[in-house]
Amino acid sequence: MKKITFLFLIVSSSVLAQTGPAGVGNATGASGQPENIIWLDAGTLGFGDGSDVTTWTDISGNGVVFAASGSGNLPDFETNEINGLPVVEFNDGNAERLNINPFNNMASDQITSIIVFATPNTGEGILSYAVSGQSNEYLIYDANNIRTYISNANAGGGDLSDGATAFNIFTSTWNSAGGALNHYKNSSSVNSATLANGVSITNGGSFTIGGEQDNIDGGYATNQDFNGKIAEILLFKNELNGAERLIIENYLSQKYGIAIGNDFFSGGDASYINDLRGIGTANGSDKFSQSGFSDALQLSELNGSLNATNEFVMFAHDNTVHAQGQ
Repeated sequence: MKKITFLFLIVSSSVLAQTGPAGVGNATGASGQPENIIWLDAGTLGFGDGSDVTTWTDISGNGVVFAASGSGNLPDFETNEINGLPVVEFNDGNAERLNINPFNNMASDQITSIIVFATPNTGEGILSYAVSGQSNEYLIYDANNIRTYISNANAGGGDLSDGATAFNIFTSTWNSAGGALNHYKNSSSVNSATLANGVSITNGGSFTIGGEQDNIDGGYATNQDFNGKIAEILLFKNELNGAERLIIENYLSQKYGIAIGNDFFSGGDASYINDLRGIGTANGSDKFSQSGFSDALQLSELNGSLNATNEFVMFAHDNTVHAQGQ
């Protein structure tokens, strides 16, 4: 019988190395963590219901701000759309997009994108990153057969166009060394391919949410504008390993009430859905062995004890405020 030791630590938030979603990663990749370059959460926006989203500022710690595109209009902020949480809604009939240009912290040789979104449509740009001479430097496109583009080469697989209110968690991971591309829908694999082996993504381009660029923040075709709702977008400069990816997907599953294929947390008290953290391994060797903090609780692996396939320990809280003893 395997023994799991829990470490309870109370620390100042200023010393935390893991500030990314589900405690995976941080803004700079310090301490060997994945580098979380963009984290957009609609729940952090303070707009009124139905208001224009004039800016969407990320919470990774990098201070990335998406604002109005040079062409088109602004998306809307909509409250209580998924599990009581808000979204940013894009209307393709109104050419609604957000953009940052230039984006000077783009991934190069590895990238992971995770998007929580709903759409009934097909053939549309969701995330579009363009550089001079290459409009499809990095592109997530067409939810019906969702494709990842790297320097205009692309591979597709996975249908996520399930309807205007049917939210999915989509994950795309890519590594230039070998060109491994993997797509996941709600944590289950829907595509594996080899793409752009040895190619690097160029930094300093134009990054758009909600449309497909054919030049720098331009050349948008209205039939390729995104029509749907986005709750959260995460980008890392790394190909997340299986443990890191699954912990984040479980975190998003609990947060948004989306059923996933590799659920290692549900089955307990349904009120404990906040700030999920965890440790584990998907294959017995590639690990996430020290969790981020949730309030004052952190988990750490003991003596290499995480060594079996799909072995995870996760925890969350119910947002109850407890009085401190004197």
